[in-house]
Amino acid sequence: MLAVSLVLAGCNESKPLPLLSGAARAHSQDRQLLYVVDSENDLVRVQNTKTHKDVAKVKVGRAPEAVLVGNDDRIFVSNRGERSVSVIRRGTWKEEARIPVGVEPVGMALSDDEQTLYVAHGMSLDAVDKGSLAAIDLQDLRKKWELPVKGQPSGVILKGKDRAEVLRR
Repeated sequence: MLAVSLVLAGCNESKPLPLLSGAARAHSQDRQLLYVVDSENDLVRVQNTKTHKDVAKVKVGRAPEAVLVGNDDRIFVSNRGERSVSVIRRGTWKEEARIPVGVEPVGMALSDDEQTLYVAHGMSLDAVDKGSLAAIDLQDLRKKWELPVKGQPSGVILKGKDRAEVLRR
């Protein structure tokens, strides 16, 4: 994979979302639950890690692609087929919000203060060989800014206070 470094105004360091083969998945902070993207059925399956049984199935947007869990156990799911990100709160097992984002949201990262969600888009409306990186304010669920990125992004890793690495296919 190729990477592009960008300087971001006002972002904080964050843990990267690991790239996973097959269905995207992420653990709850206490590692008792596993969130598995089921893109064929447009949902996230919540599984108990000890019993491997489903705890819940949460309906999200079309063609979910990636899942990210915040320190407060909020779950973010990029919906590639719907240009949105679903927000799920642990325990309620319902979609709490659906944030409109750009074309083909494929990767996400959270700022350390968890006030900003960074979303890498695999394409743009202008060209299929160009994507973008957007910052979403999680207080009002609105886009702060969006930057074009050459190539087709597949993810994003925050690297320090004001830098991001956009991964490309």
